[in-house]
Amino acid sequence: GDNQQITITMTLTAAEADQARQFLDTVTGTVVLDFTDLAYISSAGLGILIALHHRLAATGDKVRCRNLNRNVGELFRIAGFSMIFDIE
Repeated sequence: GDNQQITITMTLTAAEADQARQFLDTVTGTVVLDFTDLAYISSAGLGILIALHHRLAATGDKVRCRNLNRNVGELFRIAGFSMIFDIE
């Protein structure tokens, strides 16, 4: 599919998890997630991103993450997500 850019805003926590999962389950092709406006991501949010990665990787597509703030970038590094996702 075509590359799609999706902007993730505010927080991605258990409260937003169902809505985010429902939306991201419809995404196909390589996806660029823009985290410019993301303040916080919880373990529930991280789980959604991993599920998206696994689903897209099965068809040869990727999840690219861009504009991570310092805290989110550090979390991705510690969790090993920098080895899983393309970080721009």
